[in-house]
Amino acid sequence: MKRTTRGIDHIGVTVPDIEEATVFFKKAFDAKIAYDNKKLEDEPLAGPNVEKTLGLKKGTKVIHMRFAFF
Repeated sequence: MKRTTRGIDHIGVTVPDIEEATVFFKKAFDAKIAYDNKKLEDEPLAGPNVEKTLGLKKGTKVIHMRFAFF
């Protein structure tokens, strides 16, 4: 049976500076911010489950998450 990709729901990108990345995506792709799911004042996401799910290096903490669309 032939498998066909019918679409993409989302793509996640891990960046060291979310504000710098936001400027880049706005300029390069005319991206618009949809919302911030995780803010700096929230408790960081961390631990083995987060590392495994997101493919992050051991000890990495997610401190901010932003969703944008093009």
